[in-house]
Amino acid sequence: MRQEHGKTCLDRAPKTALVIQWAKEHSIRVLNITGPRETKNSGLHNTALAYLRQLLKGT
Repeated sequence: MRQEHGKTCLDRAPKTALVIQWAKEHSIRVLNITGPRETKNSGLHNTALAYLRQLLKGT
């Protein structure tokens, strides 16, 4: 985790339990997700979607 523009950020895709704990500790209500384009990283969309589904199941 790091600070950017006065906000706490997660740099990578850590274990979902860590993200859930982090979100609760920082009262996260909106989660902005950014990353490279699928066109430049084949398969990225499916990987990200699977991760987010797993994350949302744990909330």
